Amino acid sequence: MMVTRGGKRGTDGEGAGNANGRGSGGPRARSRDGGREAGVDCRPKQLRSPTWIQKFRKGNCFECATFLASLLLGQGYNAFVISGYASREQTLCDLTRRSCPSVPRPDKQAEREPKAGQLEITKYKLRLPIEYKSEFLLKLEEEEAKKLEEKLLSDEKKQQKLINELEQLPPDEYRGHRIHSWVAILPELGGPRDQEIPCPLFIEPTTGVSYGTADDDTAQLYLGVESIWNDKNYWVNMQPSAGSCANVAWDLTKAELWEHLLSGEPWTMRETGEVDEESGVEQEKHLDMPASYVDQINISEAEFEKRFPNGTKTTFYKKTKVERYAPYLQPNGLMQRITMYDDYNCTSPTETYENYANRSDNLVESRKNLNNDTVVDYYARGRADQCKGGSLLTSLCFDRHRLILLDEK
Repeated sequence: MMVTRGGKRGTDGEGAGNANGRGSGGPRARSRDGGREAGVDCRPKQLRSPTWIQKFRKGNCFECATFLASLLLGQGYNAFVISGYASREQTLCDLTRRSCPSVPRPDKQAEREPKAGQLEITKYKLRLPIEYKSEFLLKLEEEEAKKLEEKLLSDEKKQQKLINELEQLPPDEYRGHRIHSWVAILPELGGPRDQEIPCPLFIEPTTGVSYGTADDDTAQLYLGVESIWNDKNYWVNMQPSAGSCANVAWDLTKAELWEHLLSGEPWTMRETGEVDEESGVEQEKHLDMPASYVDQINISEAEFEKRFPNGTKTTFYKKTKVERYAPYLQPNGLMQRITMYDDYNCTSPTETYENYANRSDNLVESRKNLNNDTVVDYYARGRADQCKGGSLLTSLCFDRHRLILLDEK
């Protein structure tokens, strides 16, 4: 089983530098007892091939980023591997302070239920007598209601402020020195994915989550870029950055911003008319890159369906645990289970959301409230009894509640 919760999957290796966007190396950060801090002095000395990563399903952030960039380049994306600096939570792949993006909306049944009074409308309705009220009393009631609303809003803000203080992580003394690697996809004028990628995009290889370079979360997660590379060349970032990647310009054709290591550059990255095509033919032959020693990446349909190592993966978010399974791995057809907890240590469950597939009874979702022992099931179309949902009380009591919804179509 693959578990993601503060594991050391972000970095591996040695060498650390500052976060000013220049490859200066910088001081090596060490812990108080003289040992190396996890995720700080971690630039790898060598990288395993993408085919090795595919076979053994594990690797550090540099190897995962290389594997992802290789796949994206094969699909026509203008992808690059980035070597830079990231936050402590990003390098350690710690998601326990982020809200789970997979939590479903509130109960669907509550949305379908008609509002009170809608079914009581009839053709002949008794008119209520006119009720005379004092405008002064109405004004007093409005003022009291307004004061009560302001008090509730103030209490809510105080409570939210207290929660934010409790959830705030301790300061990171090595912030800006934690080496990390991720993938960037840059726009390519005239490329096969030109319309699909209008602006630069970051992808975290350890989680698969994408971030826009202008997003607020990106500035907090990615703190600096040292260099980038792909199958064409290696570029060193010459721009100073103040602890974030928000102001980094991604025009690789400007030497004052990006200095390329290998002489020469692809024709696609040159401005029109910069070099005459006839006179530049021989100039393109001054450097011959060796053939790749890596075998072609081939992902079979079975591997694609399996997705995770051993077919399962568990991820912890803030007060949430998400368990995902490959198709047909669980006997009951379970694909995903989301468990909500009442505490940050995930010891007191309150709700579960389960998603199913490939079941004979067409069950697709089951929601369980562990506080009042209620279960709400949802079914896909095609059942013989036309049932599309049901709610039942699981506790053993005499006033047992059960509700069944039938498909009207």
